[in-house]
Amino acid sequence: KNLDFVGVLIFLTFFNSFLIFRKFAWADDWAFISGYRSETVEVKVEHYSGYRPILQKILDLSFGNLSSYEHLIFLRLLSVMGMAVLTVLVMKSLEKYGYSRFVRVTLGCGLNLLPTFWIYTNWSSTFIYPWVCVISILSLNLFAKYKVISFLLLVVAFMIYQPAAVFSVFLMFANYLRVAR
Repeated sequence: KNLDFVGVLIFLTFFNSFLIFRKFAWADDWAFISGYRSETVEVKVEHYSGYRPILQKILDLSFGNLSSYEHLIFLRLLSVMGMAVLTVLVMKSLEKYGYSRFVRVTLGCGLNLLPTFWIYTNWSSTFIYPWVCVISILSLNLFAKYKVISFLLLVVAFMIYQPAAVFSVFLMFANYLRVAR
């Protein structure tokens, strides 16, 4: 069973290593680096208007302290670590719901091939989004016993990035499909 997780994590690392260790930046990465270097007001308030105050603080702390675009590698590494944790949580959830080994491994690998998650691991400006998905799953897992903590985690996730905050709906649907049989 542990070999399944190890194999998928090796795949994830191998798949992402081609780009994350290169010195480059994508679309929004350049805008954030430029905005923080020139200390424009817009870059320091942009996410407040989208009801993402925690994301604004995270970007202030990360992009606000980068001295060059070569340092974006560190943010992409954080993202890949988040993707690894997310993948393990998804696979464990699917195991708990009774899905076969084939389905768990396929979805574990497939999750990392989806365009959304490829962007999350390769665009430095989205480095925190896999972690938001992790928070979403933790909220789901805690809901039965610790509703208040679960709710607070979900609020935090929504204050970072709303689309990733609803990631656990995927697992709720996967569980429903197993139960509804």
